Amino acid sequence: MCRSEQPAQSGPVVMLRQPAGNGGNGGNGGNGGVPDWLARVAPLAASRPAAAPLARAQPRKKLGELPQNLHCSVVGTCLTTPELRKVLARFSGDELRHLSDLELHEQGVMAAGRHDDAGRALHKALDRRHEATLRKFTRAGEGELRALWREARQHGDLPGAYWATLTHPQVTAALVHEIFGDVHMLSHLVGAANRNALAQVAELEEREAELLARIERQQVRFAELVAERDGFARRLDAASVEQAAARAVAAADSSPAAGTIELQDRLAAEIMRRERAEQKWREAGEALAESRRNFAAAGERAQALEAEAAALEDLLLAGLNGEARERARDYTGVPAGSVVLYVGGRPAQVAQIRGHLAAGGAELLHHDGGLQERVGMLPGMISRADLVVFPVDCISHGAMHAVKRLCGQAGKSWLPLRSAGFASFAGALAGAPRLFADAQAAA
Repeated sequence: MCRSEQPAQSGPVVMLRQPAGNGGNGGNGGNGGVPDWLARVAPLAASRPAAAPLARAQPRKKLGELPQNLHCSVVGTCLTTPELRKVLARFSGDELRHLSDLELHEQGVMAAGRHDDAGRALHKALDRRHEATLRKFTRAGEGELRALWREARQHGDLPGAYWATLTHPQVTAALVHEIFGDVHMLSHLVGAANRNALAQVAELEEREAELLARIERQQVRFAELVAERDGFARRLDAASVEQAAARAVAAADSSPAAGTIELQDRLAAEIMRRERAEQKWREAGEALAESRRNFAAAGERAQALEAEAAALEDLLLAGLNGEARERARDYTGVPAGSVVLYVGGRPAQVAQIRGHLAAGGAELLHHDGGLQERVGMLPGMISRADLVVFPVDCISHGAMHAVKRLCGQAGKSWLPLRSAGFASFAGALAGAPRLFADAQAAA
């Protein structure tokens, strides 16, 4: 084979050294001037398979390349309002100061669909915000990507997983539809919880206003009765003075005077009027005290509902901001490794509460209060628990008294819940760290 007829080699170049002992002419032999050693190895080198070129990894999608209907959910879920304001301020300056959160969100959605400096800055901010999650999702294939998303959804780590999945080169339209639906429905859950809490707060505020008006009317009536009583007392004192004077005159004159009889009648009438006024005053005082007790009870219930609404809002927003796993202990109010016994309640709420505590590393024990389970199981379950709770509206009186008695005997803390709802449980356990601290100090 001539040198000009050798096929081009696509593999690495092999530097071949001429073997010794072929003489000064290189051992040309009869190969047309080609050395014998080169004629023997050239076919081997030419027959080596060409090395496959290195496959380049597919790049992630840019923010502006995503469908426009996803920009709203990405900006609202994957960036906080302060972070969004900080990014857009670099391009709008002082114009953002007077924008509401909604108007700022609209500016962010419009910027996300552009391929300018603002759109690129938003993409970089999202990458920095969710850098750890992006590294975790980078090497995942299509099947692994769906499993990673569902794992993140279960633990409440939605923002980073949402951004990493949407921009992943292997994401499919079906998976995009699934994760968009998950985020969309979660926003409905947050809105529904807020609406219910706000409706309850508004109802309590209206009730509070009615009680305040009633107390004000009763205070005015009470002041009128006090003034009337004081007037009766003054008139009675004057009548007593007149009667004393009349008696003195009667003592000087043995014959009773007609004026003395009249004074006695007036005195008796004033005494009766004074007794009636004092009775009215006492009744008004009792009514005022009852109104004040009702007002105090309404205020306590309003505070409890506000605490429950705040705790529930924190939990739901934590799911949107990706903080559920890192701050689950703060939200549940129960230290990790603790055991909570829930007596009574409804099965659906019990399942939610069990998952809520498990996210913070705590364990939930449940006893139905004697409906199907024996009450005799309560002593053993209470001995295992660090805290015992029960909803006062979904437990029998016998089971409730048994829980209080057994907790007292075992030295365990117990906490009554306003209702069997999940919000009541979350709000009540906001003060649970103090109960656990007291239990540990007692131990």
